[in-house]
Amino acid sequence: MRPLFITVVALALCGIIVDAAENMKEIESLLRVHGDAVARADKTRAQAVGKSRDDTIAKLVKLAGRAYSDKDRVSETSAWRSVLQLDRQHQRARKYFSDLGTLDQVEKELGEATDDVVAHARKLVGKWSVLFNNRASSPIVIPADSVVRRGDGEKLIGKITVERGEMILRLPADIVERYTIAGEKLFVEQWAPASTYPQSAPSLFGYGVRVD
Repeated sequence: MRPLFITVVALALCGIIVDAAENMKEIESLLRVHGDAVARADKTRAQAVGKSRDDTIAKLVKLAGRAYSDKDRVSETSAWRSVLQLDRQHQRARKYFSDLGTLDQVEKELGEATDDVVAHARKLVGKWSVLFNNRASSPIVIPADSVVRRGDGEKLIGKITVERGEMILRLPADIVERYTIAGEKLFVEQWAPASTYPQSAPSLFGYGVRVD
C-alpha cells in the first residue's frame, strides 16, 4: 500500500478542493506543489514494494527446493503457490503446476481470493461525476464487473485490476488511471502515455462524487 503521507496528501486534497468547481486555480496550484512529491513517493513505493516482493519470492523458491529435496510435496506445492500469488508470470511456478496439470485451477483459485484490497475495490462500483484539473467534467460509470468505458471506441474500454494494492485501469489508448476512494470522494489520476506511470506525476487529476 502507498505510504501514509500519500494518504495524508489525498485527505488534504479532500478539504481543499470541495469547492473546486468555483475555483479551479486552487486545484492547479495544489497539483503544481504536490505533483513532483507524489511522483517521487510513487517511485519510491514501487521500488520498495518490488524489492520486498522479489526478496520474498527468492526465499519461497529456496523453500520449495528444500521441500523437494525432503520429498515434502505439501510444503513444495504451498511454496510454489505462494510464489504464483506474488508473480502470476513466474515461469518456474507456472511450470510446476502445469506439470501437475493443475495450473488452470490454481490460477482460478488465486483469482477468486478476496482480501481487504478487493473489498475496497468493490466500493468503486457506481456512477461518479468527476471534475478534472483541465476543467473537463466527466461521468465515470464503474459496473460490478469493473469493465469501464471512458469514452467511445474499443481503445477506451478497460477493466479495473488490483496492482500493488491499488485500483488501476489500463486502456488500450495508452492511458493508465488510478482510482482511490478517500472518504466519500473518488480521486482519479491519469497517466498518458501509460509508460510514464508511476514514475512521473499524473498528466490529469480529478475528483468525483457519487451520483448513483
